[in-house]
Amino acid sequence: MKYKLVQEGKFYRIKALKSFLNITEGDWGGIVEKKDTLSQKGNCWIYEEAQALKNSKVLDNALLKDKSMITDNVIVKDYAVLKDNCKVFNNSIIQNGAKILNNVIIKNFATIKDHATIQDNVIISKYAVVGGLSKIMNRARITDNAQVNGTSTISGNVWLCDHSKLTSDVLLFGDVKLFDRAEIIGPGAFGERSWIYKTFELKPTKHTIEIYQEKLNKEEKKKIIF
Repeated sequence: MKYKLVQEGKFYRIKALKSFLNITEGDWGGIVEKKDTLSQKGNCWIYEEAQALKNSKVLDNALLKDKSMITDNVIVKDYAVLKDNCKVFNNSIIQNGAKILNNVIIKNFATIKDHATIQDNVIISKYAVVGGLSKIMNRARITDNAQVNGTSTISGNVWLCDHSKLTSDVLLFGDVKLFDRAEIIGPGAFGERSWIYKTFELKPTKHTIEIYQEKLNKEEKKKIIF
């Protein structure tokens, strides 16, 4: 066993029984509601300020850090990481090497997988799926069965909903809304104020992409790696 549970009100706090990763034997971990929430196998861990409630599971080598919270049948597994006050609700799954950072909300059967990075006040909900090497950031909204794959980057006041899809290497920013099964096919960049409701194939423009990358690097140079 790598940890034990100590009763704390109607919940339990975990306490390490051995040293691993940056955990030292005797360190206190986070709060769980069920005795089987945190797996005894692998290097998964819930850090002291984090919580996993209501039948949620933390498995394999997954980590919950800072004030992150999962609840209502959420599963976090493989090498996934949650940190910086992120919250995951309602049967959502975070898996593979996904990273959830800085005030993100994920809920209602959403799935984040592969090596996707979600950060900075993003909301993902209602059966949406984000995977590949995608980066979703800066208040973007992905919902209603929307899908993002490949190496796409979404930033700003962008909404994907109604089974819309983003594939390949797309840089999407500004005030853009995809709905009614719309699809943008890359590679390329798009940042005009638009509502898109059909398949839209970008023509890659190296100059446009370089301008956008330069803009992002200035605003988020410590957070974004292309």
